[in-house]
Amino acid sequence: MNKSAMIRARIDPALKNEAEGVFEQLGLSVTQAITLFYQQVKLNRGLPFDVRIPNATTLRTFADTDAD
Repeated sequence: MNKSAMIRARIDPALKNEAEGVFEQLGLSVTQAITLFYQQVKLNRGLPFDVRIPNATTLRTFADTDAD
């Protein structure tokens, strides 16, 4: 049995760079950050944060923000 598995994903380069900067400030490698995320998913038996469908007010705010 392998001791590790490979994960491949496509992500916006700007988001990747910004997130990796945060990881670096926290003293984490990308691998460590992904492992922490997966551990939290396992512990929470779901995403470790709320994921909700936005209501009308939130959608208007998004639209207004995008317009500016």
